[in-house]
Amino acid sequence: MPSSPLQMHEIDARLRPFPTPDVASEVGKLQSDGERFVRFDIGEPDFETPTHIKDAAIAAVRNGYTHYTSAKGLPELTAAIANCYAAKGIPVSPENMAAFPGSKFALYAVLSLLVDQGDEGITQDPSWREVRGE
Repeated sequence: MPSSPLQMHEIDARLRPFPTPDVASEVGKLQSDGERFVRFDIGEPDFETPTHIKDAAIAAVRNGYTHYTSAKGLPELTAAIANCYAAKGIPVSPENMAAFPGSKFALYAVLSLLVDQGDEGITQDPSWREVRGE
C-alpha cells in the first residue's frame, strides 16, 4: 500500500491494457485480407444496425435514458417481458426477473448468488483474461 495517494501517472502505469479491442482490430484486418473467422471476440455484428434500432437509440438519448439502470434492468422492460410470458399462459411477475445489459453481468450476477467469498471454483480456458487475473 503506498504511503501517499497514487498520482494519475502512477495509476496509468499500473493499468494493464484491455486486449479485446486489439484482438478485434487484428481480426478485422485479417478479414479484410480475405481470412474467414467465426467471431466470438466482442459481439460485433457483421451487419449494419437496422434503422429502426438506431432511431430508437437516438430517441432514448433524447428522452433522458442516459444513466445506468438498476441491476435488474428497466422496470418497463421487465414488465413487458412478463406481459409476453403472460400472453403465452405463463404467469411471471416482473419482480421475479431481471433483464441484464450483457452476458458478463448476467454471469456475474448468477455467480454472486451461488458462490460465497472464499469459495473455490474452476473456469474454462479459454476464458476472459480478467477471470484468469491477467
